[in-house]
Amino acid sequence: MLVKKDGLLVQTLDKRPQIYVSCAMTGNKEWADLLREAEVSLSMCGFKVVTALMICKPGEDREFKLYKRLRVLMTSLGFAYIKTKHPSPSLKLEKHLAKVFGIQTASVDEWIENKDILPYSKLLQGSVPMVGDC
Repeated sequence: MLVKKDGLLVQTLDKRPQIYVSCAMTGNKEWADLLREAEVSLSMCGFKVVTALMICKPGEDREFKLYKRLRVLMTSLGFAYIKTKHPSPSLKLEKHLAKVFGIQTASVDEWIENKDILPYSKLLQGSVPMVGDC
C-alpha cells in the first residue's frame, strides 16, 4: 500500500487480513459488478480483498486464470464466495481446496455479518476491526 509520508510516497506493509473473493463467471453477466461490490463491502470491514478482477487479464487462457486465482487463495486467511444461481466448476474447486487447506470459507454476506469467522489471534492483536463491526 502506498501512503504519503513527509511529502513522499512510501510503500507500507498492508497488515489487514487478506480474503480472496470469487463467484461464478461462466454464464453470469454480472460477475464483475458482484466482485466490485463485494470488494467495497469487505474492505469497509477492514479486510484486504483480492478478486479475479485484480489478478487476471482479459485474453489470458482460462486454465492460467484459474492457476493465478488458486495461488492467491492459498496465501489468503479467508475465502469468500458470492452466491449466484450459476453453476461453476471453478468455484466448486476453490471451495473444496479452501476446505482441504483449512482456509476459513463463507459467503460474502456471512463474512460481513459474522464476527467470529476468523479466530481473533489472526487479526493482528485487534488492530483490524472484527467482521460485523462495520
